[in-house]
Amino acid sequence: MIPTKHNIFDGRDVSTPVIFSMVAIGNSTLSRAVGALYGQGDKRLRISINFQYLQNLKIGLGYNFRFGDANKLIGQSNLHTNSYVNRDYATFNISYNLF
Repeated sequence: MIPTKHNIFDGRDVSTPVIFSMVAIGNSTLSRAVGALYGQGDKRLRISINFQYLQNLKIGLGYNFRFGDANKLIGQSNLHTNSYVNRDYATFNISYNLF
């Protein structure tokens, strides 16, 4: 359930999704073939705010944080378990419903 406040101003809604995900045990099944996209100990947090006007125009801003041990390897290989741990990024989206 996404926390949403309706009609902050006439016809304007705001939602604030916060998403946390984590790999507690194990690694990706394809880790040896294409490199690890995520692995044991990988943690991700997404915080965003979305504005909606009259159920048509939507504008959103977000930031994604990645946590974990950047130097941890998968078993005896040279593949890193959390290869994207240092790649935080911001997002912006806008959409308009024509129908």
